[in-house]
Amino acid sequence: MPCPRHRSLAGRRAGLEEQAIEELFQDGRWSELDPLVRDAWPRRAALPQAQRARLAAAFSAHLFWTGSSGQALAVAIDELASLEEGGGLHHGAVLLREASLIAWFTGDSAGARALVDRALEVARRTGDMDTELRACRLQIHLGYGQGRGREEAVSRLRELAALARGHGLAAAEGWAGVYLAIVTGRLPDFQSARPASEEIGAWSWLAAVFEATVDLLEGRRDVSEALVRPDSP
Repeated sequence: MPCPRHRSLAGRRAGLEEQAIEELFQDGRWSELDPLVRDAWPRRAALPQAQRARLAAAFSAHLFWTGSSGQALAVAIDELASLEEGGGLHHGAVLLREASLIAWFTGDSAGARALVDRALEVARRTGDMDTELRACRLQIHLGYGQGRGREEAVSRLRELAALARGHGLAAAEGWAGVYLAIVTGRLPDFQSARPASEEIGAWSWLAAVFEATVDLLEGRRDVSEALVRPDSP
């Protein structure tokens, strides 16, 4: 018979696993995330909608950044359909944003824009400021990549950085600054960003995103896609 301490730990396991998946997902630590998210994924049907949506976002992002972009998009779209059918799309802001990013890099620019617009709408409606900032940044990115004006992108990025600063969201402010530097031509020193990125264990992910973003916004979409689609021919 298990001792009380073991029973207590067993009762906390699900919560600890969920927390670990979320933290590793946010940090882009894919190798550490892999066994946890793959173990949790087959049990998703038993989860509350909100938790299942976050798990789907983590799993699809993990698949995408580790080279399975087609599977990643299929997972995201299937889970969004399930959420919508169950009346739980208000839990799906993060998943919508991830699906948009994946759709963009797999060549579906129209689909990506529709998904990010919905992500932004849901995030604002539910008061999810962090996801709102992430979705807004991606929306600006997509608009600029599709030929919208540089001045519009610069203006929106400045507003985004100020909004992030006002809410004490340093990471969101920093990303807005990176995009602003790209759009204005004042590219930050790639190597100088490395130590800070390594501190959160996400250097390889940050490097790939940054380099792909530079190539995309400078008109080299094929190079950008190759960086984040290692499974592409």
